[in-house]
Amino acid sequence: MTEREERYVEVPGGWCYTVLDRPVAAVTAVVVCAHGLTGDRSGPAELLADWAVGLGATGAAVLRFDFRGSGESSGSWLDTTFAGMTSDLVAVGEWARASIGPVPLVTAGISIGGVPAALAAPDLDAAGTLLMSSDLIEDVRFEVAESMPIRGGEFHLPHGFFRERERLHPRSTLATRGRPWGLLYGARDDKLRRAATELAALGAWVREIADTDHLFGSVGARDSLLEHSTGFVADLLGAAHAARE
Repeated sequence: MTEREERYVEVPGGWCYTVLDRPVAAVTAVVVCAHGLTGDRSGPAELLADWAVGLGATGAAVLRFDFRGSGESSGSWLDTTFAGMTSDLVAVGEWARASIGPVPLVTAGISIGGVPAALAAPDLDAAGTLLMSSDLIEDVRFEVAESMPIRGGEFHLPHGFFRERERLHPRSTLATRGRPWGLLYGARDDKLRRAATELAALGAWVREIADTDHLFGSVGARDSLLEHSTGFVADLLGAAHAARE
C-alpha cells in the first residue's frame, strides 16, 4: 500500500510540481524519475503514474515531477535546456532524500528524460540509474535549421537545444561511475534496439520487452516494464547490502 504527497519544490530559477508515491511501510529506496520531452510527470497514458504505484508496492518510494516549463511547474517550455532539466532533477532529488531519509537513491528517466537522469547521477551520488527507451547518444552532429518543429508542429525546438545536446556525454557519465545502470526498451523500437547493444558493451544491464515500441503501449508491456524495473532496483539494493557487509 502506498500514500501520495503532492507539492511544489523550490529549484534554482523557479519551482517544480512533484508527486511522491511512498510505501506506508518502511521505504527501501527512492527513485527520482524524469519524464520525456513535451511530456509531464504522469507519462504517456499515465505510464509513469502507474509504474510509480507499482514500484511503491515493492518498497521503493518514487518521486515524479514536471520539469520547469512543463506540466504544472514554473517557467516556459521554450526555455527548456538540458542544464535546466538536470538542475531540476538534482534539486528535487535532494528534497526527496531529505524527506525520506538515508536510503539508496536511483535516478530514472524515460526517452530524453534519460539524459538528465544520467547527468544528475553523480551530483546525487545515485546508487544506480534506470533508463526507459533512452539511447543516450553521443558524438552526433544534428543537422537542424534555426528551429525544428516536433509533435506535428505543436512545439518548436530552438537551434541551441541541439548544440547543447551535442556537447553532452551521458553514456560516458554512467559507464565511468562504477554504479549499476540499466536500459529497458521495446523490441519494436528500432533505434533503441541498436543502442541496446552499444550500451550493453559499456556495461549496462539491458532488457528487451517483447512486442512493444517506444512508449510501452500495451498492458503486457507495462507489466513487463514494472517487473524488470522492480528486479533492477532489487538487484541494486542487494549489491549495496552485500558491499556493506
